[in-house]
Amino acid sequence: MLLLLNVVFAYRVIAAETLSQRTLWAAAAGFLCFLSQLVTFGLGIYAAIAIVCTLAAGMFLTRDHEVIHATGTFVATFSVLNFILVVFFKLTSSGHTLVFDYYNYAFETLRGYRNALGMLWQLHTAQTVGLIAVSLYVLAVSVIAVWKSDPLDASLYSGLAVAAILWVMTALVRSDIAHIAAAFTPMVVILSFVVPRNWSRPQEPGVWIVAVAAVVLAWPFASLKAPADLLKLVKGEVAAGDTFRGLHTMHSPLGETSKASLGMLDQADRRDVPLLPFPYDTHVAAAVGRPLFAPVLETYRVSTPYLEDYYLRELQRRSRMGLDIVFGPDRTGDSLTGGVQAITRTPNVFEYIYRNFALASEDEHPDGHYVLRSADELPSVRIEPLKFSKPRESLDSGVVKLTAPTTCGIVRLDMQLNYTRRSRIFRTSGIDVYLTNGDQRVWQGSISPLELNQRFITYISPLPPPAFHKVFGRGPIQGVSWDKLEYRSAPTDLLGAKASHVQIFAINCLDPDKFGPTAESTRTK
Repeated sequence: MLLLLNVVFAYRVIAAETLSQRTLWAAAAGFLCFLSQLVTFGLGIYAAIAIVCTLAAGMFLTRDHEVIHATGTFVATFSVLNFILVVFFKLTSSGHTLVFDYYNYAFETLRGYRNALGMLWQLHTAQTVGLIAVSLYVLAVSVIAVWKSDPLDASLYSGLAVAAILWVMTALVRSDIAHIAAAFTPMVVILSFVVPRNWSRPQEPGVWIVAVAAVVLAWPFASLKAPADLLKLVKGEVAAGDTFRGLHTMHSPLGETSKASLGMLDQADRRDVPLLPFPYDTHVAAAVGRPLFAPVLETYRVSTPYLEDYYLRELQRRSRMGLDIVFGPDRTGDSLTGGVQAITRTPNVFEYIYRNFALASEDEHPDGHYVLRSADELPSVRIEPLKFSKPRESLDSGVVKLTAPTTCGIVRLDMQLNYTRRSRIFRTSGIDVYLTNGDQRVWQGSISPLELNQRFITYISPLPPPAFHKVFGRGPIQGVSWDKLEYRSAPTDLLGAKASHVQIFAINCLDPDKFGPTAESTRTK
């Protein structure tokens, strides 16, 4: 809706009757576009494109060349506000930053989002066809409206159509139900604008009613149970106050839940020491009343070499001044991560933490959160090559057979994923990886490329998630025995690009002496 509001502001620029009004609306459009950029950088880009397209259409359709000057006002306002933002970003940055680091950071975040956080299309085929048909109808009616309407209204319809097309594209990367619903919302809004005015001839109203019915039936969040639930509220079968209170009331106080296992964070001498949640759970810092340290707000977004280098520089600088890390449970089962482990998505960040931080306590915590603190005397890290052969290998799949079984719990992979030109347009999929012991599968996961068509190093771990925190301790860890690694390109849909060539150059084990045999393998021996 904010994107459509940008188009409305651009329309007001075209419709202004005096120069002062046009200048004022152009400046307001620049300010609103800047606010959209602050919401999300991608929204700011779409808003700028939609405004410029609307102004260009208005200038062409109305033959009013004064719109050119208003466009200059919009560009100037938007540019000045961005300059102020760049200066503010540089002045408030804790480390040394260059002039355009804000834009580098923003564009790398978008690139990492596209490369590493894609999701297959989840909406049912029939619903998808329905939404596409309605969208085509809306665009066709908009074109007809542009042709038949006066120049001012035609400018508005042109801008709205461009904005709707741009926003549909947001569902091409993360194609889950929520993103699909949000992506098609502008189309539905425009559908409500193009209500036929002449109902004497049934053809146009009939088609419009069919389109509305198609939206109701195809909309992802439509539920036939909703009217029945509302009826229960009306009849008093369900208390309205309790229902709405349950939407924002937490059943377990956030602070108490976190403090149950992170009591040591309340130590008086550590109250002012910043806290870095890794890899998730940024709410923990607020829950225990500690300053939050987050070079990138959500660590799972650190999925490009540039962002990882930036993150590491800030982490190294802050570590010298004092820093605590809260290591929490991984979320490989969450659709947000796509089954990719945190150590796989951010290998260099994990390796730095592994080399420089250790568990503050060996106690087990029920909620899976553990405090890591900088350790001056950590044992040196040993990286041992694992010898292997490749009994089966094709371009996008293969089997790697170890010379001898291992219980390695942190596997270091040197690899490369190559893609066709299709990856320049569509979201990329990674590879599925399986570790087996003989014929028994002991672990499965996914790997997303840190850099397309480039060699990179990443980590995977077959350790159970509740036990992974032990790698930061000093004691031995019960490992998982495996002797074979299988990989294949992950499946994709029409909007995705598969890895066309998968290469594994080396497999290493991080600190192999730390991982002992499993109880089952011990009994076998």
